[in-house]
Amino acid sequence: MKKNLLYICFLILSISSYSQNQANWWFFGNNAGLDFNTGTPIPNNLGLLSTNEGCASIADACGALLFYTDGITVWNQNHIVMPNGMNLLGDPSSSQSALIIPQPDTPDLYYIFTVGDFNPRNGLNYSVVDMTLNGGLGDIIPSQKNINLIADSTEKVAAAVTDNGDAWIVTYAEDVIGSGLFDTFYAFKLTSSGMDLSATVTSTFNNVQADDRRGYLRISPDGSKIAIMTQLPVTPGIVGQTGRGAWLFDFDNSTGLVSNSVRLNFPLTHQAYGAEFSPDSRKIYVDINTQSNGNDGDRILLQYNLDAPNFEDNPLTIYSTDPTDFTDDVARGALQIGQIIKYTIPGNLHNG
Repeated sequence: MKKNLLYICFLILSISSYSQNQANWWFFGNNAGLDFNTGTPIPNNLGLLSTNEGCASIADACGALLFYTDGITVWNQNHIVMPNGMNLLGDPSSSQSALIIPQPDTPDLYYIFTVGDFNPRNGLNYSVVDMTLNGGLGDIIPSQKNINLIADSTEKVAAAVTDNGDAWIVTYAEDVIGSGLFDTFYAFKLTSSGMDLSATVTSTFNNVQADDRRGYLRISPDGSKIAIMTQLPVTPGIVGQTGRGAWLFDFDNSTGLVSNSVRLNFPLTHQAYGAEFSPDSRKIYVDINTQSNGNDGDRILLQYNLDAPNFEDNPLTIYSTDPTDFTDDVARGALQIGQIIKYTIPGNLHNG
């Protein structure tokens, strides 16, 4: 039997880039939701999302829901579409379609960053929600909607908070636009004054050129590491395919620069999609799968201990489906650390 949602408990600890209560509401998949406000995740079907992959939600400092989105439509706390909350440039089949970040030191403004699918290629864009609009329910500022930061990118986007409270918004894209080879980190700075495009930083890795957009980008809670996953199997020696898989880098949270690439090794029969760091930033969890041509396959959850010698070659298997039992096959899935500390592993494309 396919498992729609699987929880694997690891730690009793919570983490968030800002107030931990801002992550108290999750909406994902087809009307799926979790409320963490009581200290125990309570499932609900209040949300109106119907998405295969990326989505985002945000609460206030007390844990009250503000809004959520699939990267295309934005719903307010009453699960009603914001008046100007349609036609954002994410995609229901984009790995990390949407990311919500509060503007530093500006209580009522929130940035929604979106990354699209391969068709159409919308790149990385942002829209700004002002919570003072629409009677306090919030709306997107008309002049601050679908502002393009980079014309084409992968389906990856994440954020890291600096020591002074600013935020780096990081995506992975092409160095040579139109080449179809993704090899460059772009870090954009969000400050209390808004987007500071003069502070944009790029870091290119020719050895990590990949030809596929799918998969997650994660930044460790302490801002020292960054990881990318690229779906499709690694094929050594072929341009664009050698750089697929799972990679770990050093991240300088003060400058936005990325350095020191390390491949996280696993069987070439599998491919990487989801990833998540532990709260102490000393472990990374990688979800690998054998999905092919849209068909479900086996999945394995790996743990790499970053303090161990040769950690990249010696992952610990935390969970795996039975390769001899086709009834437990599932599609690729993402990992998300929970407010109470669970890594959430969506079990198939139709449930988040």
